[in-house]
Amino acid sequence: MEATRRTAKRRKTIELSPTTLSSLSCIASEHKTSLKRFIEKSLEEMAEDYDDAITFEHLCKTRPEGFEMASEEEQVEFRKWLGL
Repeated sequence: MEATRRTAKRRKTIELSPTTLSSLSCIASEHKTSLKRFIEKSLEEMAEDYDDAITFEHLCKTRPEGFEMASEEEQVEFRKWLGL
């Protein structure tokens, strides 16, 4: 029996203008999904992208080793490791 893992969900009531609601409903129907699921998925993706961007920005500031050229010694060691 495979265990399933559920994440805790919380409810939040939001108010949207009729125009926004109509536009989102059209987009959801184009994606062949319910409006509720479309909004949830869109917000989850937005939050995930935001988290990735913040993480990347932090790593660029605190661990910039990807932007530094390898020293001659490191290059020789790397070539040796590759068998070149």
